[in-house]
Amino acid sequence: MAALLMQKGRFLLHASGIVSHGRVHLFMGESGSGKSSLMAELRRRGYAAFTDDVCVVSSSDAGEGTVVAHASYPMMKLLPESIRAIDDERYDYSHRIWPDEEKFGQFFHEEFTTDALPVAGIRILNPRDGHTGGYLEESLGGIEAFKMLTEHTYRKQFMHEISLAGNHAILLSKLVSKVPVSLVTRSPQDSDIRS
Repeated sequence: MAALLMQKGRFLLHASGIVSHGRVHLFMGESGSGKSSLMAELRRRGYAAFTDDVCVVSSSDAGEGTVVAHASYPMMKLLPESIRAIDDERYDYSHRIWPDEEKFGQFFHEEFTTDALPVAGIRILNPRDGHTGGYLEESLGGIEAFKMLTEHTYRKQFMHEISLAGNHAILLSKLVSKVPVSLVTRSPQDSDIRS
């Protein structure tokens, strides 16, 4: 599916996101960095869930150079400790995803949108051993942001196999020129999602 979308000029980011005022805020990071937990906590605070784990991005059909996001599916995956920490009655343990891993599916069909929405901002989650002092958010410049988004492109190896690296570079260049990208660093031991 990733290869087919790439051939149509759409690329997948390893990202979760919420909707605010008709625009998408994306959270990127490695597996276990807290993307799904952050999305679930922000949903508890009143934001609409958009996508979990994978987000499709493409150029807007309007032709203004805007990059839009497309949601993947209306389910987020949470660990038991996230469900306990967030303490929202919508999150439960009824849908275990894999028999050998403790992750539970949380559905949000009622707020799921199939509309392509403009991207408002991207935060790259960066749990780092040795970091102290809570959360540190740093704005990333053009080339730094470009490299980070490339690193978090889903199935990026396909781009070279089907000769689409140039299209990917053009799309990410548009994205970093129009959307603020920041790096959010915290200690992996700082697991208080509600702070």
